[in-house]
Amino acid sequence: MITIIENPNNWQNVYNEIVVGVSGSNSTQPNYQFLCDVNVSGQSNPVTRLTLPKQPLVGTVKINVADVVKNYVTYDFGAFNSTALVKCNNSEVKYWLQLGEIYDNVSGVPVIYANQAQYGTSGSPKLGSNAIFDFLDWSKTAFSTGKLLSESNQVSLNDNSYTETIKPNQQRFLTFFDPNGEITIVDLFVYNAAGVSIFSNSFSSYTTQSGIVALNIGDSFLDFMGASGFMTSAASYKVEIRNAGDSLLFSKTLNVDNSCSKYQTYRLHWLNSLGGFDAFNFNLVSVEQTQIENKEFKKIQALGYSKTDRLKTKYYTKLSESVILNSDLLSDAEYAALGELVFSPIVMLETSPSNYVPVNVVANNYVKRKYEQGQTIPNLQLTIEYSFDNYRQSL
Repeated sequence: MITIIENPNNWQNVYNEIVVGVSGSNSTQPNYQFLCDVNVSGQSNPVTRLTLPKQPLVGTVKINVADVVKNYVTYDFGAFNSTALVKCNNSEVKYWLQLGEIYDNVSGVPVIYANQAQYGTSGSPKLGSNAIFDFLDWSKTAFSTGKLLSESNQVSLNDNSYTETIKPNQQRFLTFFDPNGEITIVDLFVYNAAGVSIFSNSFSSYTTQSGIVALNIGDSFLDFMGASGFMTSAASYKVEIRNAGDSLLFSKTLNVDNSCSKYQTYRLHWLNSLGGFDAFNFNLVSVEQTQIENKEFKKIQALGYSKTDRLKTKYYTKLSESVILNSDLLSDAEYAALGELVFSPIVMLETSPSNYVPVNVVANNYVKRKYEQGQTIPNLQLTIEYSFDNYRQSL
């Protein structure tokens, strides 16, 4: 008989450990193995059957199912241009475990005794998020308690360590861990350079969503709230998120950049370690470059050739495009936050309020800098490459 002696949390980040501890009362049987069937909602189950041999003199085992479960989460980005409160279905996974044992019967034939204990069920599954914590920060409660949106824990799955700057025609997406479906009301306040409110509005008819949810507070949101006509006079705006009782759950202020830069602005969005998307503008001079890969063949020179005959001919041309970006001078908090951009596996370049191009950051190291002895932090320079290649005709 199998007994569960250690449970994961009901909500847990799947890119760290998800460990269930079990004991087996029949562990002295010959060729004994623990068995774990991993089931995922929406899949043909079980998706995987794990077997672990019993160790000598020990009747227990710890089974880490994270390496299986993490294959069923990705990320949510494309639907965020909606003005609705969006549930991030791809950023979470529902799973349950069926635990059993295998050992030889009296004839020496292995017999499977499956589903003797369960962690979760198909009707009441456990949940995981696409977050990951660094070694020194992780505990099995790091996500489910530390990142829970509530009146007393006003947090999002974004970096809120500094006041961001945004242009009026750009998007910004906030992501929340809200399993209780608290978000109901969103208030908007727009201020001029003197700090005087020039516009305000409130929307209280959001369809409640629970789990990991996202809300656009950028261009689409401002237009939806009727603020677009005031943004040319705006210096900042504040978004307040409240529950049905009008209690404050979260507040974020963004500075508005209405300047006309002589350089093209590159706005990047990236998947952070908590599973949300952060964003930043690179405003200084950029350098576009194209790496060219050619292959060619040479024809045999014919007798009586013409001067217009082509001998060397390109039969393969691949173009790989990249851009060197430069930021403004950075604060400590900005520099630390951009480390997540350098490390992120998913980066999107915003080319318009409704169009994004996937790119990768080209970097082998990241130097963490801070203000020291009166020295300012220089701007950050990094290179992004488009995730696709272009080609030319093969003639």
